[in-house]
Amino acid sequence: MNATSESNALRHKTIETMEQRESQALRDGDVSSLQRLWADDLIVNSTANLIAGKQILLEMIEQGRLRLRTHQRRPVRIATFGDVVVVTGNEVTDLITESAEFKLFTS
Repeated sequence: MNATSESNALRHKTIETMEQRESQALRDGDVSSLQRLWADDLIVNSTANLIAGKQILLEMIEQGRLRLRTHQRRPVRIATFGDVVVVTGNEVTDLITESAEFKLFTS
């Protein structure tokens, strides 16, 4: 393995670890971990017809308006393009809101 391959393998392992930390923080409603993991300019466009930025999502989680019963993330592929890493995959979530429960499958 050359130095570039080793560097990419280390990056990929780091990204996989961060993906799992975020997934766990989402399940646990751990706002302080999500605050550190999410970029300030994060925008989420979910299949639950929710488009929101970081602060709105953190407030919803903190107030209990957005809770996850389960959250499973399965990264399918991690690709490195210079300094940019792209992660593709899917997730399955049991989402509990104030008025309903949803099972979401995203990819």
